[in-house]
Amino acid sequence: MAFETIRYDFQASRLLKFGTGALSLFLLSGLALILLVVWAAPDLAPFLPIVMVGAIGLVIVFQYPLVNLCLVLSSFVLIAGYEEGFQITEVLYGLYYVSFLSHWYFTRLFLYRESVFRRPEERILAIFFVLVSLSFPLTILFNGSLVGFVSEWLSLSFLGLYFPIREALERNRRGLVAVLGAMLFVGLFVLIRNVLNFQDVLASAEYAYEVASGRAGTNESLLIVPAIMCLVFMIFQTRWIPRLSFAAFFLAFFAGVLLTQSRGYWLAFLIAALVIILIVPFRQKLILTISAVITLVAVIGIGLAVFGDTILLFVYGVAERFLSIMTAASDDISLVNRFKEALGVWEHVKLNPILGYGMGVEYRVHDIIYDVTVVKTFIHNGYIALWYKFGIWGVGMFFYFFGSVIRRSYLVFRSNNLDSTVRLGGLVVVASFTGFLVSALTSNPVYINDAMFIISILAGIGGGCWSLKLTSDSNHSRVGQHAE
Repeated sequence: MAFETIRYDFQASRLLKFGTGALSLFLLSGLALILLVVWAAPDLAPFLPIVMVGAIGLVIVFQYPLVNLCLVLSSFVLIAGYEEGFQITEVLYGLYYVSFLSHWYFTRLFLYRESVFRRPEERILAIFFVLVSLSFPLTILFNGSLVGFVSEWLSLSFLGLYFPIREALERNRRGLVAVLGAMLFVGLFVLIRNVLNFQDVLASAEYAYEVASGRAGTNESLLIVPAIMCLVFMIFQTRWIPRLSFAAFFLAFFAGVLLTQSRGYWLAFLIAALVIILIVPFRQKLILTISAVITLVAVIGIGLAVFGDTILLFVYGVAERFLSIMTAASDDISLVNRFKEALGVWEHVKLNPILGYGMGVEYRVHDIIYDVTVVKTFIHNGYIALWYKFGIWGVGMFFYFFGSVIRRSYLVFRSNNLDSTVRLGGLVVVASFTGFLVSALTSNPVYINDAMFIISILAGIGGGCWSLKLTSDSNHSRVGQHAE
């Protein structure tokens, strides 16, 4: 008891010193900022009170881990769009995001000295990220861009959200619902923005083919995962009001996925739905089949009500594009060009398959669309991209981690000792990741912020659900021992 008291006093003393130092640093930084603004940009001085109030608000938010996490996830909408250059919203979100991760890892690893990397796949993820961060000598060796290195590193850094999300599910009974709600909010924001953009496309269209090929092709990954989530929760509801609510959300997100005109994500959604059909009970299979028919009819009906007769041209374009999936590998010049790109990069991979070339390193490939040789860093095939940049070690670590998450999430869904929400969370992870395995062939999710963001959330949900399963199994085991 005396030892525990001494240890507690030591922890409290260390926490007090840390808090005092942090507050002092915050005060000095604030004073320095005020002096800098008054000296360099006096016109911005009126905005200083807003900045200070916002900073104080963040200090308060940091006292509530689950609220802080959900705010970080929900605020992703600030950078969800694609605009040239750096936007002020991107800078603000970046500062908040980096502050959140820095605070979380510093307090858990150094202040509280918690065991963060507990399972084999989590230790592999930590080692992978450390090696990736230390791989800049490869970038320099192969004449890569340090700006490109930083850009790709920032995208991969979303994997750091895995551990805070896992902790939120472990320590708060509302953690899973809160994280799913934040993901739903981001999806709704993207959906509304895409619908408004699609209305602009229709309004500016002068010819029928422009309507038929109209699209709102941004942030597809932020739409497909909420669609899968709503589909899963819809078919397992036993009461009509929750089922109809999830059905309405699913209908909206499914329409949003259609609006993207992205065949890769259409196919990913179909594969995810097929996985769901294969592993759910017969009753849910039947509900899912009926829902598919109702959804198609409802999408067309609502489209007619909102967009008028022009939606029929869009439906024709969607049907034509969907049917072209079977022949796209040979007839679609854009898809064929991506295959040629993958083959070209593979030739580089074969020359250096162990270490890889690092992030931000360019490669040359012949573009058959414009009939020119181009130099670029982005690779559309996610598997080839990983191997090109990180070699076999990176590929092995990356897929060991995600393979473990998928396997554990499947076991969560099959468990009978868990709350239904947790089990369905596992099914959402399995179905979504299976879909991404398909779309990654032509749409690399690794170096696109929105895709890595949603993938990291799914991984965190999978890890947290597995922790809940271990806790539940342990409790049931103890109950069984007492009964004996």
